[in-house]
Amino acid sequence: MVARSTARHIPASPVRFACGRPVLYPVAVTDLPAPLRATPGARFVGAMFPFGLPATRRGERYAAAWLRVDLRHPDTSRVVALSVYADAGEFGVSPDGCSTPLAWRALRAASGLVRRETPVAAVDGAGSPRFGWRFTDRRATPDLPRELAGHALLEIAPDVSTLLGFLTAEADLSGATLRRVGTRKPLAFSVPVPDAPGPSPATRLWLAAAAGDPATDPEGVTVAEVLAAAGIGGRHRLGAGRFALLPPEVEVPALVSALTAAVAGRAAQAQADGVRLRFALHRTLSEQHGDEQHGGQQHGDDQHGGDQHGGQQHGAPEALPDGGRACRYTVDQLPADERAVTGALEALLEAAAVRAALDEHRDAAFALVVPDALFRDTVAGGDGPPDPAAFRRITAGGHAWLYLRRPGLPG
Repeated sequence: MVARSTARHIPASPVRFACGRPVLYPVAVTDLPAPLRATPGARFVGAMFPFGLPATRRGERYAAAWLRVDLRHPDTSRVVALSVYADAGEFGVSPDGCSTPLAWRALRAASGLVRRETPVAAVDGAGSPRFGWRFTDRRATPDLPRELAGHALLEIAPDVSTLLGFLTAEADLSGATLRRVGTRKPLAFSVPVPDAPGPSPATRLWLAAAAGDPATDPEGVTVAEVLAAAGIGGRHRLGAGRFALLPPEVEVPALVSALTAAVAGRAAQAQADGVRLRFALHRTLSEQHGDEQHGGQQHGDDQHGGDQHGGQQHGAPEALPDGGRACRYTVDQLPADERAVTGALEALLEAAAVRAALDEHRDAAFALVVPDALFRDTVAGGDGPPDPAAFRRITAGGHAWLYLRRPGLPG
């Protein structure tokens, strides 16, 4: 259960909360990470539960708020919350839009309810029909927003056509005294379960690379050579490093294997001594438009010879180790949100935790940092490479996961 305030003895005065009807939207099985696709024939539905806090008295502020959902069905195993999300970032809302198919569908179903600035909540109830959120004030958010929303992923049996349940809300107000308010009674809701989802979005995976210490590779020549050896074309400058838009068929395990081999090969050359690398991954999503998601014209844009290493001709596709092709894009072919993408990549690459980890572990050949939502979708629950157990959670412009390629460690 989500813990309540320590002032448990305070009775809740009944007030009216602005609890709206839950907003449901269909989710395709392919939108979900593999570990969440366990039940054959099940339907998956994203659910947003909006609620507004009542007006405060003079000198009061909201210190905490709770929202609980109790789904009702004769057979409780037929409708459960598969995941309960602590905030919008956890299910994939990023500064440049969204980074998971679930967030992509949520933004299209009810963009006004998806607020990245909503404070992080404590959650409970995943795997059951009863679940909830507890929002508390933080230093960065000394007073809770008046409008809040909880987000969950539901698993619903095929023959269930209507989602039934009750909402209850409570809140603590801090002022001259601590006062608790709550709904007069559980609020019933009945919402039709939506039909099958439309096409999933096209996924774009981005990779950025830079030297661990930019002074060892100020022009990014070594970075470009390593990316070329890994079969990654379409490289563009990003400070002293490079970034690239990867083709849609590239998956994270194959990419990490390619980067590992390329780094090892480059390190075997005497002139590469002391050059270690930082890699960052970022994902964006967009509407499917025919064959656009499979790349466009193939061009190079690396001004340091990166497209000709290994005998490759400028503009020719390079083979990735998994048999994919490295599609090339010129700058004017990149999406309009390129600045947001490069900003997200730089935040990951330049995170203090990444630099500190490389300073601490001098034997690490490279560091790879992956945003939280992308990690959960593509790495967690898999069998690698890299081994999910080899990652540790850090802060890098948001929650992220760090992997250090070190001798003798799983990966």
